[in-house]
Formats: sequence, structure tokens, C-alpha cells
Amino acid sequence: MSLLNFIASSSIFYIAAFLFILFYGIGILIIFVRDSFVHPTRFSNSNLLIDLLVQIASPLFAFLLASIAIMIVSSRDGIERALQNETDSVVDIVLLSTNLPRDVQEKVQDQLKKYLVCLKNEEWKSLSQGKIPHEGRLHISKVLSDLYTYFNTNPPTLYSTQSLIQTLQNLNDARRDRAEFSVKRLHPYMWGILFIDAIISMIIIIFFLAKKVPGQQFSIFLLSISFSLIFSILIGFNNPFLGSLRIKPESIDDSLTVIDVIISQNKTSPL
Repeated sequence: MSLLNFIASSSIFYIAAFLFILFYGIGILIIFVRDSFVHPTRFSNSNLLIDLLVQIASPLFAFLLASIAIMIVSSRDGIERALQNETDSVVDIVLLSTNLPRDVQEKVQDQLKKYLVCLKNEEWKSLSQGKIPHEGRLHISKVLSDLYTYFNTNPPTLYSTQSLIQTLQNLNDARRDRAEFSVKRLHPYMWGILFIDAIISMIIIIFFLAKKVPGQQFSIFLLSISFSLIFSILIGFNNPFLGSLRIKPESIDDSLTVIDVIISQNKTSPL
């Protein structure tokens, strides 16, 4: 497990607490270095360049954070939508298969249930590691094989054929979308740049403040809380399959329940 995945797998509370201590310690260190090695008169005269740096440091960093947050949240929303479409398509295929002979129904329904179980128990683990899983494709291929075998020996109605094939296509599309969104994460190099930018912003904001301003410690405290909360949320959302903010496979469980109900009702209905 990579360092980022290890951190993301922790509770969001512990991540935020660790980051707060880290940023607060950095803030105190900056003030210590400034007060120990920089003469107070250096801050007595106004400097246009320094004043400009202080004014633009926060907005630039905020813009960078906002851009990254939008990307991460958008990817997470895309995963949730694709997963919902994927599980809905599976249920639709099961419903459509009830028009087929009982032996074909059982084959299709069995493979689709195995597909959802595979998605929950096997592919979910691969997704948390940033890998594109392929285990479930075998079950979809078997469904297609069973349907084509039946349709080759039994002339299908146009409606049933189009509906089943279209829904299977929707399932494949949703699966592909989920996989693509799942690998859209911040590269470790980008995390390093983001963290360094945060430190630079703290240095610019804290280092060039007037010396011994009342409430300076409180300002560092608030700044550290702000950074720790923002970074903890970004870390939690960056890997949507780990940690306190992970996407839970509830739609998979719901679909399995619905499929069992459909199968149960279909067995009690006349052929």
C-alpha cells in the first residue's frame, strides 16, 4: 500500500489532527526563525514587493486549491453516477431476461449476481489501489455468450433483442465510465507541489507580518485549522474507495436484493 493510500485509509479525524499539528508546528517554526535571525527593523519600513506578495499569496493558493477540489469532487460524483447506472443496468437485464425460457433466465441471472458480488468483493479492492479491474468482465462475457447461443437457435423478437443488447451496452458503458473516473486522482508529484505551495503561502503570510502582533498565535492557529481541514478533505476525496469518506457499495447490495425479489417472484409465476 502506498503512503497516500495508507493516509487515506485512516479516519478523517486523525488525518485532520495530524495535519493541524504539522501546519501549526511549521507556523511556530517560521516565527521562531524570523524572530531569531531577522532584525526587527527589517519590518518597520514598508516594502511594495513584500506587500504585494502578502496580498496575492492567499488568493493564488486558494485558486489552486479550488481547482483541485473541483476536479476531485467531479471525479467522485462521476464514479457514483456510473456505479448507479451500472447496477441499474444489471437489474434491467434481469427484468428483461424474465421473458426468456427458464433455463436461459437462470444462467443470465446467476452470472449477473456473480458479477455484482465480484464487483463488491474483488473489484472494489482493486479500485482502492488505483487499478482498473477486469474480473467482472468474465461474467458479462458469459451473459452475452448465453444470449447469443439462445438467439442463434431461437428466432428472437425484435423488441426483446434490441432491449437486451442495448441494456448490456449501457452496462458496459457505465462500467467503463466508472473505471475511467476511478483512476483520475492527484499524482504524488502534484501532492508535493500542493504541500510546498501551502508552506510557501504560510511563510509569506506569517514571516512578513509585523513582529509580535497581538493575536498572532491565534492567527496561526486558525490558519493551521483551515489548511488541515482542506487537505484532509482533499485526501479523503482523492481515493473514494478508502477511509471515512469512501463510497460505500450500497447500490450493489440494493441491486442484489432487488434481483433476489425478481427471481423469487418469477419462480412463483406460471411459465
